[in-house]
Amino acid sequence: MFEIEFQVDYLDTDAMGIVHHSRYCRYLERARVRWLETIGLQYSELERQGYTLPLTGLALEYLKPLRFDDRGLVRVHVEELGRARMKIAYEIFHAPSGVLATRATTDHVLLRNMKPVRIPEEWRDKWQLQKEQTSSTSR
Repeated sequence: MFEIEFQVDYLDTDAMGIVHHSRYCRYLERARVRWLETIGLQYSELERQGYTLPLTGLALEYLKPLRFDDRGLVRVHVEELGRARMKIAYEIFHAPSGVLATRATTDHVLLRNMKPVRIPEEWRDKWQLQKEQTSSTSR
């Protein structure tokens, strides 16, 4: 499981002083790109090779609000892995307290030159290993 911390910027908040729902996508994206880097998949290099992982679905469940200057922690792991598709799960916590603030999932399909393709075995192995490690630690 991969984790990344962030701090809520003032521009992330709405008129009620809480993080605007649209900003969570930014936190998820940042976590996903950094997570890929930690397993040896630089997104910019994937794009140079003609690959993209477009978002095909997004689900968010808001449990506790985050506010300006809060520190957050995003945990990322592979939830499902198909031939060309994957579902990534996220949990966002208030960093100091450990209180779960948000749950989310994103669905992706692997494209090469804008056509769906099978996930390469090398990537699948890395993602599957990460998925298994997460499953074994959550038991």
